[in-house]
Amino acid sequence: MASDVVKGGWAPDEDEKSVKGIEIRNKLMWSLVASVVQSGPNSDQCAKRWTDILNTAPLGHWTRYDELLRAVIDHGKVQRKIVKTYFPGRTGL
Repeated sequence: MASDVVKGGWAPDEDEKSVKGIEIRNKLMWSLVASVVQSGPNSDQCAKRWTDILNTAPLGHWTRYDELLRAVIDHGKVQRKIVKTYFPGRTGL
């Protein structure tokens, strides 16, 4: 664990900064979100906080984007495996 990580609970202003970081970036780039928070949480902690606490969007229908995201989570960035599993008949992304 990095020595600059602050242990303990999240302060309300850290939550606000995390939400702001998501809104500003409009992408789930967690290292950038952590840089917006600036008070210690790393990218993994920011991602977990967003997923478990701050994301208030209602769950909707599963999309192709969700499938692709699941593929990357399951297989990493190995395009050959993703294409073979999720895009049969295609040769690449």
